[in-house]
Amino acid sequence: MLYNYDMLGSYSVWDGILMFLMMVLIVFAIIWAVHYVSRSGSDDNALTILKKRYARGEIDKKEYEEKKAELQ
Repeated sequence: MLYNYDMLGSYSVWDGILMFLMMVLIVFAIIWAVHYVSRSGSDDNALTILKKRYARGEIDKKEYEEKKAELQ
């Protein structure tokens, strides 16, 4: 059955379809945002982290070279 009323508070099949599509879009946006945020911090591999630690002065050149040799 197709209900189509032209008064305030009416409901039609198109209203239901549009509401469903909007919900799908919102769910997709939430999933994408969670995926984007969770991936943003995982780009560093071990060598990159080692380089950053050396640049910040947390380790000296000798330790850097030793760990770099182990990683490669």
